[in-house]
Amino acid sequence: MHTPQRLFWQMSLLLLLLFTGSLLADERLSPPGLILQGVGFEIGVDDGTGLRLTLDGQALALFEDETGQRLAEATLAGSRGVLELFDAEGQMLERQVLTAIPAWLSLVPALTAIGIALVFRQVIAALFLGILLGGWIYHGMSAAALFTAFNETVSVHLLEAASDSEHMAVVLFCLLIGGMVGIISRNGGTQGSRRASPAISATAARPRPPPACWGWPSSSTTTPMR
Repeated sequence: MHTPQRLFWQMSLLLLLLFTGSLLADERLSPPGLILQGVGFEIGVDDGTGLRLTLDGQALALFEDETGQRLAEATLAGSRGVLELFDAEGQMLERQVLTAIPAWLSLVPALTAIGIALVFRQVIAALFLGILLGGWIYHGMSAAALFTAFNETVSVHLLEAASDSEHMAVVLFCLLIGGMVGIISRNGGTQGSRRASPAISATAARPRPPPACWGWPSSSTTTPMR
């Protein structure tokens, strides 16, 4: 009988603990979410006056950008690194463990999308899988990361791209061009353009242009010149 009320208080207590923890967690360091091995990155430091920042025991120089934000440049050669922040008296204020992935993994999503598009000729599916693979790498390449990557692909990346007028203009332009090419091809436009241009047909002195120029598959056989 009292189960719903007990569940309500348990959920309220859990939300209160999470909210209190977020308030108590005074994070002054803001490293990037994705770090590549051997590639430099910047670390943001809130209220960096009189503070000392080290990465694996080596001091990092702090500087200010145009907006007055305190930053530090660093590079991780290995897969892990310990970032520590000290005050002027040498007391450690914050400690974070950074993880880095091999730099070649950043090319995998793009190469995968291009390969799928060329093999299966499904551009939309190839782009979706490329984004999904990039999110999976970004979130740690685990089973849980795959679910998180799928959720962010749909709820973040696709929605943000759809809400951007410039992105939608590019999508609309591609759809219009593709539709126009399909209509012309169905009406025999490519064959008519070939018949209307005998001057550029294949001769012994002038080889035939590539089939891709006419919108035909490049797998068509060619007659060798004698």
